[in-house]
Amino acid sequence: MPRLPSVYARRMQLLSSRIFGEIDPNKAAKAAPVLEQFSKQLYYKDKQFVNWYPPIHDTTQLTVQLRNLGLYVDEHLDFTEYMENQRELRGKGKKNRKNRN
Repeated sequence: MPRLPSVYARRMQLLSSRIFGEIDPNKAAKAAPVLEQFSKQLYYKDKQFVNWYPPIHDTTQLTVQLRNLGLYVDEHLDFTEYMENQRELRGKGKKNRKNRN
C-alpha cells in the first residue's frame, strides 16, 4: 500500500518544481491548455504563415501556356488583342505609333 507523502516531501517537491521550471503537480491539469498554446510555433517563425503569398509568376506562366494550347480562355486578353488588331487595321496600331520621348 503506497504511503502518502509527508507535508515536508510535498513542499520539497513544490520547491523543486519551482526551481527547475516545472509545473506544480496540483495545477498541471488546469495549466495544460495554456502550455499547449505556448508550445506551438510562433506565427512569425512559421514559414507557411509568413510566406502566404501565392506563386503569381508561376500561375501566370501556366495560364499563358494553357491559353496557347487552347485549354484556357482569357476573355480580357482576347478583347485587348482584338482591339489592338482593329487599331492596326485602321493604321493606328503599335507599329504606326509615333515615339513621344
